[in-house]
Amino acid sequence: MRQRAFTFFALFAAIIGGAYLLSLSNSENKNQSVTSGIIESEVAPRPAHLEKQTVTAPNVERSPKYPAKKDDPRLERHTNGKVSFKHAIEIARQMHDPESDTYTDLERLNEAIGFYRMVFKQNPVAGDNQMVISALTGNNPENIIVFPPDHPSINANGELLDRWETPYFFHALSSQTDLEIFSAGPDKKFGTHDDISFTDRGSRPLRGGDTTKS
Repeated sequence: MRQRAFTFFALFAAIIGGAYLLSLSNSENKNQSVTSGIIESEVAPRPAHLEKQTVTAPNVERSPKYPAKKDDPRLERHTNGKVSFKHAIEIARQMHDPESDTYTDLERLNEAIGFYRMVFKQNPVAGDNQMVISALTGNNPENIIVFPPDHPSINANGELLDRWETPYFFHALSSQTDLEIFSAGPDKKFGTHDDISFTDRGSRPLRGGDTTKS
């Protein structure tokens, strides 16, 4: 009887022990699986939609330098290699017309300079009247002429004069395409009440230091 009880107890202990070992084994496998999942999640590649994308710039054809075509009707080619914008020259030749005024002169001068901006995307890089006119009359990297070199208002020093024979004053603003042009007016003195200026920002030329419209 005692031996049978001992056998029963041993069998019961074995069952309990086996169940405990099985439970422990399952727990370890579960932890290992979780740990493995964490490790794999750290080294696994990022989803495609989260990957940094490389954007390739489109193959945009650059605009050709002026003159674009040899037969461009806007242009006139000269034997010295210079190329004139016909319309710009026509506009410039109308400056100082006896039938117009200084306001119109400034607008026409700015319009001619606009052809220079169209080619170079900026105003002439110059420090004074002579340098500006030199650039406009063809002394530039593209040999483009937007102002006639033989204009009667260009003096012996290469300066463009206003109606009262005073050199215009050019003042570049912060932007490369904004430019102020000044005429000293009838008294031929800058900084006085009869000065006339033009700013290429959609405005008419202005008179006087207070920039009040005439």
